[in-house]
Amino acid sequence: MASLTSARRFAAASLRPHMSTPVPTSPRQTRYSAPMTTRSACAILHTQYAIRHTPYAIRTTFPMTRILIVDDQPAFRRQLRRLLAYAGLTVVGEAGDIAEAEAQVQALQPDLAVVDVMLPGVNGLAGTPRLKALAPGLRVILVSAYADRGDLFRAAAQAAGAQAFIPKEDLDLSVVQMWINP
Repeated sequence: MASLTSARRFAAASLRPHMSTPVPTSPRQTRYSAPMTTRSACAILHTQYAIRHTPYAIRTTFPMTRILIVDDQPAFRRQLRRLLAYAGLTVVGEAGDIAEAEAQVQALQPDLAVVDVMLPGVNGLAGTPRLKALAPGLRVILVSAYADRGDLFRAAAQAAGAQAFIPKEDLDLSVVQMWINP
């Protein structure tokens, strides 16, 4: 755990002067992707760390669960897909916004959706009831890179019908494991 704290401190110290400046992204962005901020870059850095340092016991205890990832950052979706695949979970689809997620929920019938709070168009808080209306058994975990607003988002997530709110920097398999089983 000490090295994780060191990694967070290093990432925060090296990126702090540019917190509002977008990090350059690939020219192959999808039309739904927003510019990657340094906050998102820190979340991706942490997810890469979590993939490498997850105990085998945690990676082998998940039941078969179909997961939909809804996030406007393709890099974060890719890292989360890797993290979940490493645990043996099935990611059935990805979406960049709520409209795309609604189509995926109807077509793929996932068991769990990991939804970013800050999405273009309809945000994750307003989109959660819409997704749950399409699939009443769908469990939703809301995530955000804005960990400093965690208490506010946690209360809003509960009001929207989500099972949990998890800051992206805290998103690892041990946290997701708590929400896999209903």
